[in-house]
Amino acid sequence: MSHLGEGERVRLIRVLLMFLLILLAPACAAGSRGLPETEYFFKTPADFKETSFVFDLTGEGASEVTVAVTFTPEPVRETRLVVRGADGCTLYSLALTGACPEMMALTSLREVNSRELLFAWRVEGSGGFLGYVLLGHSPAGFGELLREEGLAHGAVSLSGGTLEQTAARYGPDSPNSMPAAMEKTCRLWDGTGFAASTATQLRDMRYSYDSRLE
Repeated sequence: MSHLGEGERVRLIRVLLMFLLILLAPACAAGSRGLPETEYFFKTPADFKETSFVFDLTGEGASEVTVAVTFTPEPVRETRLVVRGADGCTLYSLALTGACPEMMALTSLREVNSRELLFAWRVEGSGGFLGYVLLGHSPAGFGELLREEGLAHGAVSLSGGTLEQTAARYGPDSPNSMPAAMEKTCRLWDGTGFAASTATQLRDMRYSYDSRLE
C-alpha cells in the first residue's frame, strides 16, 4: 500500500474492518460462545429475562449445544432451562414454577476431559429452597447425572473435582429461619454415579442438636 495516499489507506483499513465484522456477526448472533466458569444469575439486573450460551459438552469440539435460560417474573415466576443440539433438536428441558435461576457452571467432575453442565435454582421461602441438576453425556444419551431439590437455606459450589452442597438441618424445636446446623455433603464420581461422602455438621451452638437426626 506504499503507493496509496494517507486518505486512501485509511479508507481501505475501514473497509477491511467492516468486512471482518460482517464475517464474525453470525457466530455472535447465536449466543455467547463458550460458558463462563460460573454464571451467577442473582448478580444480574432485576429485569433479567433470558440468556444463552453455545459450547461443547464432549470436549472434542464436535458436539456443540445451545443452553438457554429464561425467567418470567411475577405473577408467573417461572424458570426454564432448554438445551438444544447442533441440529436444533431439544436434548433436555426443565420448567420450574415459583423458582428463580441462581447459577450455572461448566464442570469437569467425572474425568479430566469430561464436560457437565451444573444449573441451580432457588424457590421462595424463608432462606429459600435450593435445587440443582447436573447434565451431561453418558452411554444412555444426554440427560441428568444428578439432581437435588428442596435444600433449605441451600448452596452448591465446586471445589476441584468435587461438588459440594450445604443445607439446613433442624432439631425438634428449631424454627425454619434458625436451623440447628448446616450440613455439608460432598458428591464424588465413583465411576457409575455421584456418591455422597460423609456429611459434616457445622453446628450452631445456640441449639441442642443430634447430628444423627434424620
